[in-house]
Amino acid sequence: MTDNYGLATIFQSRLLLGTAYGPMSEKDAINVRRLLFIVVDAGQGPRGDWNQSQAGPSGIEVASAAIDAAMATNVRMSYDAFVPMMQQWRDDLVAYRCGIPHSRQQEIAALHPGWRCEDVEFFVTRISFDALDKERAASLNDVPTRLRLPERDVDRLIEAGKDAILGNPVIREFQRESTAAR
Repeated sequence: MTDNYGLATIFQSRLLLGTAYGPMSEKDAINVRRLLFIVVDAGQGPRGDWNQSQAGPSGIEVASAAIDAAMATNVRMSYDAFVPMMQQWRDDLVAYRCGIPHSRQQEIAALHPGWRCEDVEFFVTRISFDALDKERAASLNDVPTRLRLPERDVDRLIEAGKDAILGNPVIREFQRESTAAR
């Protein structure tokens, strides 16, 4: 419940493998130039309108709000820890690549023109309904979490995902940098 983003596997792999490049292979560590991590936040925003009424919340509403807040905090903390971990991974990768003997670096550069040991960039971004206008986000937050949804809701969610991705500044920067690197 506390890792709804699924980031623990990457954290654990980095720690357990004990290499500068893990969970990548050594070959991937040499070849990578740009890497984009998109963390999808499918969590629902605050629910209910009890805070808008004079009567206030019921006990169940208070308990639900407390549980939601605790889960949201843990999820957010995992993302907040993930971003610097990714920067450290990138730095470890650069140190590894630049520590390869010079003769091997020259071989790699001959096979991959333009290759430079420090030319590695990781991009990390989070996609959520927050990227959309408030009314649309609220409407999508009302879609229940179920294994089966009406086709109309599925279409709305897919369209919202596309819009959130197309409007994301980190993804746009990744696209620009990747195009410029070619």
